[in-house]
Amino acid sequence: MLQQKIRNYGGEAAVREDYNTNRRKTSSPKLKGETKRSRSSYNQNLACWRKMNKNKPVPTTQITNLSSSLDYDHKRENKHKAMEIDGSTVSFDFNKVTAKRKKGKLTGKDKAQLTAEHLSNSPAPLITPQQHGDFVKVELSSESSVYVLYASANSECPLLKHIHECCYSGPAKRLDDSLDGLPDTAWEQDHHAGGGYASFGIGFMDKRQTGPFFLKNHQYEQAKDITSSLSSIMGRVAAALLNYTPHVFRENEEIKSLNARFCFPPLDWQGPVGWMANQIVIRRIGKGCKHNRKTEDGVVALHADGGDYSTKHPLVYIPRGGADGRGGIIANSRLVIAESSKGGKYIEIETNVRDTICYLHSGVQ
Repeated sequence: MLQQKIRNYGGEAAVREDYNTNRRKTSSPKLKGETKRSRSSYNQNLACWRKMNKNKPVPTTQITNLSSSLDYDHKRENKHKAMEIDGSTVSFDFNKVTAKRKKGKLTGKDKAQLTAEHLSNSPAPLITPQQHGDFVKVELSSESSVYVLYASANSECPLLKHIHECCYSGPAKRLDDSLDGLPDTAWEQDHHAGGGYASFGIGFMDKRQTGPFFLKNHQYEQAKDITSSLSSIMGRVAAALLNYTPHVFRENEEIKSLNARFCFPPLDWQGPVGWMANQIVIRRIGKGCKHNRKTEDGVVALHADGGDYSTKHPLVYIPRGGADGRGGIIANSRLVIAESSKGGKYIEIETNVRDTICYLHSGVQ
């Protein structure tokens, strides 16, 4: 089992290419030299990747040959408000937040709202730590897999225990307090999927900017503590991903080698192992949350995020609330994941397990 002080294979120090070298074609000999050295170092680590991939842990449960099916193309099914689930045609309502109207007509961003009744007789497996263990691999197809990990105080793996400790100790408390202290203007309504969120990190797609820039929420005094807390959490998640799914971590390393200086949270804040991302989006849902909107506005619609396919960025669920602040099962809150943007085989995942962190990502293996 990997320890916390594991070497960052091909990571921040070993693999670094300046953004300007790749995106702006700089002629700087210094930067070109740095690029050449970093790529050489990355290639030298290929043997390490092969060794880690060979010795990676075996999933406690591996699920294949699913019989579940869901067919939803919103441009087609929305006309009739009906879709195919497990061979049957079922009607649906639009998600309240996405069904916005302009001059009496829907804007075209409306999405279907799944309910527990839609899946009451579903053959899809419901992934839980009690039934499937800490590490689950689900093969949705030959090109699509989902990995689910549960971290609790009872996890045998020290890496998973480290995640649990971080999410229910000092960093998590600072994160909650800082999020509570943000003004209402820091939280945005998601009009494509429902729910509210706050974004932190580095942006690239604003035409008014001449280069990368910090998102607007970094203007608030809470941003530094939020960044520090996220760094602690993501560093521990990255170490577990490196251990359990090294092939996915390696793909992230290739992205990191091109953009290491534009990582959020900063790689040197994350610790010996880091995960490359430009932004972190935080969602808080529940009656006890400050800045919470009406309950129905927090319900997430059936949708696909195109960016999730290429980044394989993990989704991290940290249960809160309840008598001891460690959450628990919430009715009608299961996560549904399908093999493609238009459905296909699907599974349900219990993400709100008391005192247990759930994180998952997709990949091909």
